[in-house]
Amino acid sequence: MSIVEYLIIFVCCHTIANNINYDAFVLYIRRIGILLGLFGIIESIIQTPFLSYLTKQSAVVYTVATQYRTVLIFQHPIVCGVFLLIPLVALIEFPFKSVWKQFLSLGIIVISIILTRSRSVWITALVILAITGFKRFELTSKIAKSKVVHLLQYVFIFLVVISIFSILLKINVIQLAMSFINSRIAGSLDAGAGQGNIIRIETVTNSFDYWFSGNLSKFIFGMGKNYDKYFLATHPVIKWGVPWAAAIDNQYITTIHESGIIGLAIIFGIILVTLRRIMTNHLFNNKKSKMKEFVNLCIINIFVTNYFYEGLNYMSIMTFLWIFIVISDKIEHTDKSTFVKFNQNGLIADKHFY
Repeated sequence: MSIVEYLIIFVCCHTIANNINYDAFVLYIRRIGILLGLFGIIESIIQTPFLSYLTKQSAVVYTVATQYRTVLIFQHPIVCGVFLLIPLVALIEFPFKSVWKQFLSLGIIVISIILTRSRSVWITALVILAITGFKRFELTSKIAKSKVVHLLQYVFIFLVVISIFSILLKINVIQLAMSFINSRIAGSLDAGAGQGNIIRIETVTNSFDYWFSGNLSKFIFGMGKNYDKYFLATHPVIKWGVPWAAAIDNQYITTIHESGIIGLAIIFGIILVTLRRIMTNHLFNNKKSKMKEFVNLCIINIFVTNYFYEGLNYMSIMTFLWIFIVISDKIEHTDKSTFVKFNQNGLIADKHFY
């Protein structure tokens, strides 16, 4: 059934791809992302997933106040973080002309991402920033003065806002934020009670020990959907004194259990094609190049976080993944004139877009 669902999603996405208005697509992603970011901050303050309750969705909720993680309309904090990274990338590639509007929008989404308490999403955000930073300054040793001034504006505004909050609340905001992040990093070492105390690491090492101890054929071909659950049941990791059998929490190891390295090769093929498209994309400050980098970074976002959970089991993640893959393919085979046409005849003019 999962294969059927994936195919239906792919066919639908491929069908509508020819009629996508790129301006409208990015515009609404930014608007919805900022709105969800605001809701995420509110949810963290009241520590109640009110959007999940309103939409009657089940969600992973942490009842301990100091461990509450924002989920919004999504089932899990990591899924929530993956979606929030999408408008973050949109703001990086297609920023507002107004510095204040851009800074406020980035601040809302970044704070909401932090409040998911998802270390995997934080790591992915750093990867995306590293890629965009490398792309911006590749082949040049000089940074344009305008870019330096723009960056200094953001830094100055950030410091002013932090100072105001520190004075009004009579607390050290930076120290509080660092303590918040450090608590999640330090908590990685307390993730279980097994040999290495880190569940994700033990499930991976147990899997490789299993495959290379007389089960090499299962490593090559896999054993079918949900075989990872059977493996966990027979090779459990002890967490808090009880067997951990919920999930391997690593899409790539799960893929090997289900479809072997053959299935894994397909995923790696998509990742390599995506990275090649990013690295061969040269920013000439035109919409096609920006849109190309945007959708491909969103694909990387999904695949990096997949190392820390089983994202392909979520239909919402699969839907966005297919959309970005289809748009990436379409852009790859579309000349710049198509984007000029969208600027002239699209639903949204450039002055409204920015």
